[in-house]
Amino acid sequence: MKISDDSRVIVGCLIAGFAGGLAIATCWESRSDKSFWDVLTALGTLGAVLVALGISLVQSISLSKERHAHAMLVASRLAAQVAAVVDAAGSANARLVFSRETETGEFFSGVVRQADAAVAVDVAALLPLLPLPNHCAHRLATAIGYMEAIRVDAAQVGTPKRWQATLSTERDYYLRRWRIWASEADTLFRVAHRDFTEALAVGVKRPTNIEIFGDE
Repeated sequence: MKISDDSRVIVGCLIAGFAGGLAIATCWESRSDKSFWDVLTALGTLGAVLVALGISLVQSISLSKERHAHAMLVASRLAAQVAAVVDAAGSANARLVFSRETETGEFFSGVVRQADAAVAVDVAALLPLLPLPNHCAHRLATAIGYMEAIRVDAAQVGTPKRWQATLSTERDYYLRRWRIWASEADTLFRVAHRDFTEALAVGVKRPTNIEIFGDE
């Protein structure tokens, strides 16, 4: 029968507790006039403390493994959505930086459309991803927040026609804000997506050709 890692830890704590208690008890007995039962009590107390610590450690390790497994499961489900969000934010940033016709309704509609696509992942859905490395979930959430801010600004402007009718100074004010936010979002998205993809590649192996096509 295969012994689990958790069982090994508990057994190890029991052995360590017994050995440690026995060593202390032997030393105590040789240097003290205490009775055998006092020594035995000390042995049992030390063993109980070590076992309790071992059980707590096992539970903590098991919980960490469970959370990481859950994070990988959710990451697998969100992989395509996160990739689409990253692309949308990158397109919005490129439009804001390189477009020369920023006064047109078509430009405004494009920014709004790409900002909408960049917030397609609910931030609450990122909560299980907290165990992923390098603050991946936090960075994704922050980037989504920047794109959401662009959407809020755009909603205040209203329609593409109103954007065209807006004074150039007011449009420039919005554009400066949006360029900063879109640039920050694009940077955060790219770094977080890289870490997200690397973690997923380690945890979720792509099927081999033999698994896909069979052993022919």
